[in-house]
Amino acid sequence: TMRNGTLGNGNNGQWGWGYFANNYFDPRQITVENQALGGMSTRTFYTDLWPAVREALQPGDWVIVSIGHNDGGPIDEGRARSVLSGTGQDSVVVTIKETGVKETVYTYGGYMRRYISDIRARGGHPVLMSLTPRNAYDKEWPRHVTRVNQTFGLWAQQVAEEMDCPFVDLNELSARKYEQMSEWKFNYHFYLDHIHTSTFGARLNAESAAEGLLIGDHRELKPLQR
Repeated sequence: TMRNGTLGNGNNGQWGWGYFANNYFDPRQITVENQALGGMSTRTFYTDLWPAVREALQPGDWVIVSIGHNDGGPIDEGRARSVLSGTGQDSVVVTIKETGVKETVYTYGGYMRRYISDIRARGGHPVLMSLTPRNAYDKEWPRHVTRVNQTFGLWAQQVAEEMDCPFVDLNELSARKYEQMSEWKFNYHFYLDHIHTSTFGARLNAESAAEGLLIGDHRELKPLQR
């Protein structure tokens, strides 16, 4: 959701929040590059696209890592992009059915540790952010936007604490804004499905991300209670 579509320019009606992130930084001091790509999972981005991004990092760069919406599905066939759940050190070796290629698949937390370590090895500074909210209400809590604070958001926060890495709860920040809207207006922030945002949703998430960076680490930001 940082970059939707191949071009990332909204030509398919969907916008990623990374497109608007530069609006919240002084261009005379900071250059913002959006290296995300729609359709990638934590695993496939790390194996396919991350090597080039990693090699381009310069000492002093700040790198925001927010990924995980596509981490489900088949593990060894088709798009083969799923990861193991949680933050454990376990892994599994799979053979991709279509190609016969063997690959070691790690937990979500295992990949997060690798991103953090790689960034620091290049002299950069990692920041973990939880996922953007989906267009969905909690079935047991009317008008309350569904959170990821028991899955990907929690796992990212746990790894951030373990590795002393800044963490911004983007999911919580944007969800609280959505809960102030009518259902119609909430829906208007998405386009065609429950994940990908319209320009309005992308701008809202970019604003939340900037606010999160401004106010600091969100390890103590607690979800609203029922």
